[in-house]
Amino acid sequence: PSLHRTKLVKLVYFVDYLYYQHYGRTYTGFEYWWDNYGPNAGGNAIVRDADALAELGMVTVTQGKSSHGGPNFTYRLAPGAKVPEAAPDAAMLIRDVVERYGRSTIAGIVRASKETKAFENAQQHRPLRMTLQRRAESTTKEDLEAYLRDLEEHGAMSLDQVRHECGLA
Repeated sequence: PSLHRTKLVKLVYFVDYLYYQHYGRTYTGFEYWWDNYGPNAGGNAIVRDADALAELGMVTVTQGKSSHGGPNFTYRLAPGAKVPEAAPDAAMLIRDVVERYGRSTIAGIVRASKETKAFENAQQHRPLRMTLQRRAESTTKEDLEAYLRDLEEHGAMSLDQVRHECGLA
């Protein structure tokens, strides 16, 4: 399946937003800003990196026209491209984000990204302050046991495995 550029940006944002809650830093290392369509990595880094992967032949980019007549870009993993495995904790978080937001419409995921604490308290064209969000500093024993069972059952997962498990492959 193809992934619209805006949706790609928001999915990566949600991974970083949630990762920050647990580890006090983003998974990608990106800093996020408020742009016209909600949170976006500074310097449009997510799109820049996706386009660099396209130049390497790992991703294909298709340009179409939006309903407003402007350009519309979608990304697809190139056939045979190998996606490096993420660490188990990151793979689980990525899987959770894809499961929760992967089937969202573009408007829906944009709306959800604008409802995050970091965005709600930001100013347009300024960096988001991830420190405003509540840190996930504690968990219940039941949550920890469920998490450990899931790690035991699934282990480290590649993004291809995450897509397949979530029905996006």
